[in-house]
Amino acid sequence: MMSPALTGVQRLRDLLAANRRGERAGVTSICSAEPFVLEAAAARAARGGGLLCIESTANQVNQDGGYTGMTPANFRDVGAKLTAAARELVRGCVLAGYTKLHLDASMACADDPAGAGGPLDDETATARAADLCRV
Repeated sequence: MMSPALTGVQRLRDLLAANRRGERAGVTSICSAEPFVLEAAAARAARGGGLLCIESTANQVNQDGGYTGMTPANFRDVGAKLTAAARELVRGCVLAGYTKLHLDASMACADDPAGAGGPLDDETATARAADLCRV
């Protein structure tokens, strides 16, 4: 299994290659510790199926808590919570001893462009199900 960091690195390389070929490509990038801003950025990246880069300044986040009260580890955890709910559910089921999981990623989530409830295209549903399988 490829680590999430290596997967991200390869996706970034692919994005750079697409950009060099003249294709429109970019990264949703935000430098904020405000939860609502981070949620909006994560939703934007998810809608486009793109990468999300979350940054902080040393004033916002540092070993003493910065003006947000967060250490680097706290800030990392905030970002992980934005994207990890489904993964946590699958991991929890496996750790609890489930021997069969039904990973149905075919329906849109609340932050998908069409809103929750509608069916997703096959490519998106397959990619999401594969991500859950890797967990």
